Amino acid sequence: MAAKSRFNRSFVYDPALELWKGRRRVRWWGLRRLEVWVLAGAEGPSQRQLDCLDAITAYRGNLIREFEARVYAYYTDNYEGFEGVPKLTSSSRVWESLGLATLVVLPSTQDAVEFLLIMECTWDREHGLGVRWKNWSIVDIGGQSDVSYEDSC
Repeated sequence: MAAKSRFNRSFVYDPALELWKGRRRVRWWGLRRLEVWVLAGAEGPSQRQLDCLDAITAYRGNLIREFEARVYAYYTDNYEGFEGVPKLTSSSRVWESLGLATLVVLPSTQDAVEFLLIMECTWDREHGLGVRWKNWSIVDIGGQSDVSYEDSC
């Protein structure tokens, strides 16, 4: 109950988007404060979502290396060499082409920590970038609207 009360003080429901918005410091993202969206109705998130949010923000592992490598591979497979697309020469250079990230806590009935990171990117300004994680591994990467979370429900 305390977790729900703490959540309600720091998040605001957006009825137009049907989600809760707030900000949290995320350890594995360099302790930066990220915009956080929790996909839940006006009644608020499930206890499972609150547990996932706590696990995501407290995780002490290094997800940055996998993120850089997978985003760079996605870029080289899908965008490298296209006219008007910035040239990235290594995985550590992906940050030059990415905007601020939003962490999305998914509705889930599975016993797994699942979330998305969505952000703008210079190689696809229309669709941006979406990266879906499950239990600390990337399971999907693509445009923001292409990264699926339906199978997490």
